Formats: sequence, structure tokens, C-alpha cells
Amino acid sequence: MNSNLKLLPAALFVAVLALAGCGGGGSDEMTPDPAPTPTPEEQCRDDGGIYEDGECKSADDLRQEGADDATQDSEDAAAVKAALALHSLLGTATGVPTVVEGAANPALFTGAKAADKSSQYTRLQGARFSATSPTASSFSGLNASLTGYFAIAGSLGDAAADAFGEIALKTHDANATNGNLNDFVTTGTFQGVSGTLRCEGTCTSKDGNPVGGTWHFKPNNAMDRIAGSKIEWGWWLTRTAGAVSAVNRFRPDENHGGLTLSSGLEGLGSGMASYEGDAAGQYAVVGDSGAFEATASLTATFGAAVIPLSGSIHSFTGADGESRDWMVELKSLDSTTDGVGDYVNGTTVWGGNEMANAWNADMYNGTGDVAPNIIVGDFRAESQGGRMTGVFGAGLQE
Repeated sequence: MNSNLKLLPAALFVAVLALAGCGGGGSDEMTPDPAPTPTPEEQCRDDGGIYEDGECKSADDLRQEGADDATQDSEDAAAVKAALALHSLLGTATGVPTVVEGAANPALFTGAKAADKSSQYTRLQGARFSATSPTASSFSGLNASLTGYFAIAGSLGDAAADAFGEIALKTHDANATNGNLNDFVTTGTFQGVSGTLRCEGTCTSKDGNPVGGTWHFKPNNAMDRIAGSKIEWGWWLTRTAGAVSAVNRFRPDENHGGLTLSSGLEGLGSGMASYEGDAAGQYAVVGDSGAFEATASLTATFGAAVIPLSGSIHSFTGADGESRDWMVELKSLDSTTDGVGDYVNGTTVWGGNEMANAWNADMYNGTGDVAPNIIVGDFRAESQGGRMTGVFGAGLQE
């Protein structure tokens, strides 16, 4: 017997016999390995696309992207060209003529197309209603018990209410709960004062105002102030052969209804007064240009014949309606004439760049007893790569 032979372990021996009996584990009964799952890049390629930035793009997608890029490039080029043209224009005296001052908006502004002009306005505070009341009420008969009403027959255009008709004539049905129940009653305003409007007869309205009937008004508070004069300022563009050739500005002066040039301001007590309002104009910076709106904030120091005035134009909104991180300083300037509040050729600062002879302003409706209630002015400014010009109006903050 060969002593080199060794016995197989029983379990292994049984396994060998089992394999032998099954034909040695033929390959026809083995499960093949599954095919590997393609990566997103491979699947995109197999589908005929191009994988970019984590996204599979078809040929149509790529063509559209190319068209969009070409359109954007064209728009960007046009914006750069427009900004360069306006920037050049804003650097000349012919491109920015002297501001027009007067009693009303210039005819050229009124005639300009809407896209080529813009204006802002404020209404001055008028006298107290009790001091300017219209004719006493003519109520009689069933309405005789009503008190505190005033007849407004000659001033229906000064009355307004949400209930009034707009384009079409509107007839108002009776709704009164006291006095003559055939009357029409609604809340509304007269000359800017809130109160109650009451009408006798056939009561109609159109274009937001009363038309037919006999109308009366009762203020909620007779000490409220009526709406004063509308003070407006703005700009318009001049075009030559379709291209902008001038940025024109206008603002009111003492010839405008409701404005009187201040005088005797040296009689006011010592102290500072703040003025806040709106500004508008045109600007051009690198690749961006057009109309802006902003806030004007001014501070005057009274107590002497010469009155220092300073301020800033800030909180800008650009031509796209988005905010701009700009601020134009109106450096402190003394009034030119004692006690009047007139300012000429002040210095502006934008982005650290000073521009001389760049802002002007006037105070209105001030006396030795009453501080001016409005300041209107104009300005220009330059920064590294930017130019702007505009006008502003700012009311006294009480």
C-alpha cells in the first residue's frame, strides 16, 4: 500500500461525487453577469446628445442656446453702444442744455412722446378747510336739520369718490339714512380733504367727478388742509435723425402758481430743517444707460442771512427698474442772496469724483416767520465711467 496516499475528508469526498454526477457543473445552467448600467454621459451619447454641465442636451437644445447667445450678445452690444453715446452726450453743454424754468411745463415736453419724457410732482399743503370753506349749505325742507355741509356747485371737479363713474356716465340711486331719504350719500374728498359728499335731485358722475344734481360736502375735520398747487419737474429728450441729441430738464420758478420766492429768511430762528422728495433724470455708465428715479434729501441751516444748504441724491432705480448702489452728494453751499435761499453752481460728488458748477436750487414760500415749504433744483454728476443729470423737488419735513 502506497503510504503517500491520503484519505479525503468525508465532506469533500461527497462534494466531488456530486459534481461528477452532475456532469461537473456544466455551463449551460450558469447565470451570466448582467450588463453594466451606462453612466448619464454614456446614455446621453448613445441617445445622440451632448452632456454638458450635468445635463444632456439635444441638437435642438444646442441650436436654441446658440440663437439665445447670439441674441444676448446683440442686446449687450446695443446696450454698450447706447451707453457710450449717452455718456458722450452728457459730457457736453449742448447735450445737457441749461434747465428750463417757468410757470408751466415747456411745450416741447408736452409734445414729446411718452417714451422720451418723464416728470414728478408734489402738491403743496393748502390753507385749512375752515379758512377757505365754499358757500354755506343751501339745504332746506327735509334736509334743514343737516349741519356742517357746504355747497360745492362751482367746484365739482375738486370732488372725488370711489363710487363715481369713470368712462361712462353713472346714475346714483338714493341711499340716505337721514334727512331727505331721496338723497345720495358717499364718502369721498373735496379739495383733498376727506369727508361726506351728499347730492339732491338726479345725481350722476363721470370721469371720477360729480356731474348732475346738487352736491354738498361735509369735512371730517374742518381743520384739515386742502390740497395746494401741483409743483412739477422733469426731463425730455431731443432726437436728431432718430438719435438722442439732448437731455432737457425743466423745473418751476416763482412764476408758477403756488410758488413765491422766499425772502426775509434771516428772521427765522436758529436751527436745521430737513427736506425730502423725488429726483429724476438720465444716466450712462459702462454698458447701462437710460432714465433713473431717486430720492432727494436736503438740510438747511437757518439763523443767519446766509443759509447753508447741503444734501444728497440716493436710493436710485435704473432704467430696468432695479436698484443701483449710487449716491450723489450735494456739497454744502451758501445762499447767493441774503435771506432769499437761492443756490448757484454747487459741487457734486459721485464715487469720490467732484464736479464743479453742478447743482442749483431755490427755496420757495418762506418768510421771516415761516420756513420755506419746498426746494426745487437741478444737478449733474460724474464718476469714474459714469455721468448723470437730473432735477428734484423736496418738501419740508415737519
